[in-house]
Amino acid sequence: MSQMSELEVLQRALRRWAEAYMGTAWRETGHFIRQQGLSNAQFSLMMTMHYRGEAKITDIADMLGVSTAYASQMIDKMVQGGFLARAEDPTDRRVNLVNLSPSGRALTEAAIEMRSGWTEALAQAIDPDERATAARLLDQLTQAVRLTHPQGERKSDGENK
Repeated sequence: MSQMSELEVLQRALRRWAEAYMGTAWRETGHFIRQQGLSNAQFSLMMTMHYRGEAKITDIADMLGVSTAYASQMIDKMVQGGFLARAEDPTDRRVNLVNLSPSGRALTEAAIEMRSGWTEALAQAIDPDERATAARLLDQLTQAVRLTHPQGERKSDGENK
């Protein structure tokens, strides 16, 4: 059996890291979402609204990849639940704008805090002598993701506060 190249070793390590990180993120976030009585789609919409801000229903439908009617029904339920707020566009009364309600904003911020808690514990688990190297490598990975997938670009948690 031939030896793996350095690139193959890195690819396997990245795959293992992505699986471990995403598995933890989905599990922790899923638990949090269920505690709030929300579906994954509803929570995803709330996080999108948190980072992107106010949007038209048609834009939300496009972001979610669903029909405007479906997005409108989902938004209606979330407005009734107190998670979102709906208002007329002051420049065009025919258009409805949607944003997080105050309680919806508090919930998304709580979710970000929850995520920060377990990433802080993860950082503390890294050998103190290796933390600077780990941070530098993670920054390189972040830049690589941004270069190869620029449409996924958004403000980080720290930049949005």
